[in-house]
Amino acid sequence: MANYLTLSVILFACIGSWTWGYVAGIIASTLGQPSFSSYMGFNESNTSTLQGLANALFSVGGFVGCYASVFVNERKGRLAGIFVGCVLDIIGSALSAGAVQIAMFIVGRFVVGLGVGFLLVLVPLYESEITPHNKRGLLVGLHGVMLCVGYVSSNWIGYGFFFVENTNINWRLPLAIGGVPACLLAACVFRLPQSPRYLVQTGDNEGALDVCRRLHYDPAHPESDLYLREHAQIVQQHAIDQHSPASWASMFRIAHYRKRAIIGHTTMFFVQCSGNLVITNYAPILYGKLGYDANKQLLMAGAWITMCPFGNLLNAFLLDKVGRRLLLSGGLMGCTLCLVAEAVSVARFQQTGSQAASLAAVAFLFVHMFFFCTTQDASSYVYVSEIFPTHIRPKGVAISVSGLFLSTLIFVSAAPQGFQNIGWKYYFVLMFPAFVGSLTEFFFWPETRGLPLEEIAAKFGDDTAAPLEDVMKHGAKPTEPRGDDSIAASNVDLEKARHELVEQV
Repeated sequence: MANYLTLSVILFACIGSWTWGYVAGIIASTLGQPSFSSYMGFNESNTSTLQGLANALFSVGGFVGCYASVFVNERKGRLAGIFVGCVLDIIGSALSAGAVQIAMFIVGRFVVGLGVGFLLVLVPLYESEITPHNKRGLLVGLHGVMLCVGYVSSNWIGYGFFFVENTNINWRLPLAIGGVPACLLAACVFRLPQSPRYLVQTGDNEGALDVCRRLHYDPAHPESDLYLREHAQIVQQHAIDQHSPASWASMFRIAHYRKRAIIGHTTMFFVQCSGNLVITNYAPILYGKLGYDANKQLLMAGAWITMCPFGNLLNAFLLDKVGRRLLLSGGLMGCTLCLVAEAVSVARFQQTGSQAASLAAVAFLFVHMFFFCTTQDASSYVYVSEIFPTHIRPKGVAISVSGLFLSTLIFVSAAPQGFQNIGWKYYFVLMFPAFVGSLTEFFFWPETRGLPLEEIAAKFGDDTAAPLEDVMKHGAKPTEPRGDDSIAASNVDLEKARHELVEQV
């Protein structure tokens, strides 16, 4: 099992996940605060437009942030990119909380979106590169758990402030709190160990070996040389990858890069076709249309999102048991069926005013959350962070996560106008792509469960280093040898390092 240092590093990095969940979720309770609507001048003619615009600019910021993160990531490393994301989130939270008009609030949401674009790319990417391969699903899956902790905390904090009499504080302070976890992470992020794969890329093999030893040495099995074999495999794979193109153009020109980019981008796109973020951001509005007052709207929204961390924890445990593909495809089909049932229930309520139909609509939203949080959140981030080779991973994960913001921009931003103009039929706008996504993932996505990052490349037809169990054996070669002398040299150096480190242990 992973040692306690690895778990501690993962949990601390997940403060970035918590930040994303909080700042993305706080918009729901903010829009549900009557004092916010009154202060910003919302009325029947502009409410849906301004609500959609606030969410749209947040998504645009996230989309831009995904790609901007690559430039920091590749030049200064994973930790520097996380730091920049935190700083942007702090600035955006301050602007949103201090907004004196709707334009300032929307600009603040755009800057917050920039920051979380960095964090959503870099946190799971960093975690995937420091975790042992046999626990990667569980440990990187904690990103999804903490993301939902952020959603839950934002909902209950927003609900609590609903009862505060000061009409400025009850929406400004919850928005400002979004910068607190970012401050904590920014203050300490450079104390975390750098990714060993990034260190090998920069030529610091000794530093990479030290990180592997500290994170993957298991005190319960002092004779194990797993961390040595992992390091050797990383070095061998780098010797192969350094001869491969890594430009933006190559991501679409080279077939096996392009296949990964399509899989990663559409995986994240399909996740939001489930309708989860539409429900999250507009939960009070949806409950209001079912006849519930403002207090009950916020209360039910909080209860609904509280399921999320527990479901994601189950999702994280299942990833290394069931695998990624079945969870993604099966869960998305479950969400699709719940959307069908939700549409039918809402239509029935609007036609008859039936209390039973109203209760059924609420119940199906909760069932929908069960399917989503146990199969989609953790699974999607783990999957897209592991399918790209190290030399293009920052670009690949950015392309993938931008799919989430693109689908959010399309479906979440259009939701206020959609529910206003076509009502319950808007759920069908989500159902079709979700259904297609479920079938596509089941039949065409490769399974990556239990494989080291360097060996996943073989699933896409890449040249790979020797398998982990063989990498330290005498004469081990890459699966497609290229006659590179640096690989043989690295084996000699690593064998020497192995003997020295075993003696120290």
